[in-house]
Amino acid sequence: MEAKSHANTVTELLRQIPSVDELLGREVLRRLEAELGHRVVVQATRTVLQDLREGIAKGTLKAFSPAGLEERITAAARDLAAYSLEPVINATGVILHTNMGRAPLA
Repeated sequence: MEAKSHANTVTELLRQIPSVDELLGREVLRRLEAELGHRVVVQATRTVLQDLREGIAKGTLKAFSPAGLEERITAAARDLAAYSLEPVINATGVILHTNMGRAPLA
């Protein structure tokens, strides 16, 4: 009986998950989309929803809120849009050179 109850709870939680389009129609995510771009927000939304589904299926997640989803999507989108390149200094003493076009043939 316990397993059937758990299966019903999982099914009910999965049905409560809003669609990507429904989430993107919310004011918070529309503003985020204007700031970061459509692609980034959609990718973040899909990632968060997939994590949510996995958490429900594993039984580690018992409930969620729409506001909590918006916060998680916002954080994920900002992480995706973050500038990942950092300037570095080659302090090894070696000067990098490709020497393309200058090497003699053997």
